[in-house]
Amino acid sequence: MAVIRRDRKSSSLELVKALRRLAPLLAGQGENDAATFMTSAATALEKQEQGSKAFAATIVGVLAAFEGEEFELMAYTLKTSDDRDWSQADELSVASNRVLALARRLK
Repeated sequence: MAVIRRDRKSSSLELVKALRRLAPLLAGQGENDAATFMTSAATALEKQEQGSKAFAATIVGVLAAFEGEEFELMAYTLKTSDDRDWSQADELSVASNRVLALARRLK
């Protein structure tokens, strides 16, 4: 089995993509404030220099959106659908876990 090692730059680019993928899924659940935050975080990460204090603050903000009390997005990381068919809940779970894993990697 091969282990894929990602550098911080590629992880940062992947996080921006993942945030942009997660935002419309959150909006579909009525989480409009969280969706707006994810979109603005993606835009900020594109503009900020990696390793800067602003970049780190944005990453902390993304993690706080999952672990904090403002958005409490951690619930979306759990798979809630037991159906064999792929559902929006499954899509949201995968997208949420992707964002969370990448943000933790870049912390």
